[in-house]
Amino acid sequence: MTGGTTQLGGIQRFKLSLHGARQNTAAIIGYVQKNTLEDWHSRINKWICDLAHDTTSVDENWCEDEQLADFAADRAGHTSSAWSKHPRKDTAISPQIRIRHLWIVMQV
Repeated sequence: MTGGTTQLGGIQRFKLSLHGARQNTAAIIGYVQKNTLEDWHSRINKWICDLAHDTTSVDENWCEDEQLADFAADRAGHTSSAWSKHPRKDTAISPQIRIRHLWIVMQV
């Protein structure tokens, strides 16, 4: 799951300006080793919704609008893509980051 003090979530690291602080567009490439592309899309969006409703997080503010959108799966090509956008910490040069999510299925 993304979010929290461990700062291990890919989206989270861009959101916190730990990656690409000077960029306003980035990409994350994911390798799907189990479950379907659709499963991962739903799972990540659920994590984001859960974080948006978590009132205990002081350092991170998540919103349901940060969910992955424009999801498109190419079953024949074993790939998918989506977009998300996230407000950033005020220390970032860019106040918002837009992330392109590219996934490749590895268990073909």
